[in-house]
Amino acid sequence: QTIDVPRGTLTNVIEFEEGGFLRVGSTISPDAERGERFSFSFDSCAVRWRSLELPLPPVGRGWGELLYLDDELRVQRDVRGDLLVATRVG
Repeated sequence: QTIDVPRGTLTNVIEFEEGGFLRVGSTISPDAERGERFSFSFDSCAVRWRSLELPLPPVGRGWGELLYLDDELRVQRDVRGDLLVATRVG
């Protein structure tokens, strides 16, 4: 996952063997009234398997709440109530 708040982009990529992937692009924006909350909306989606790459319809939008953030760890809850714990890679 790559988040670029100044540019308003959020990209999720799941990599498969042999160079395949599922990539979902989104817009992201902080909530001006609730600083810990952000909104997102999917705007692109593609899947690659072997040499075939197909665009898919981007469907979905929602919000998340940032519960904890430091240089290595992010904890957030989303619109469905799911809890995400993510660590920095690289």
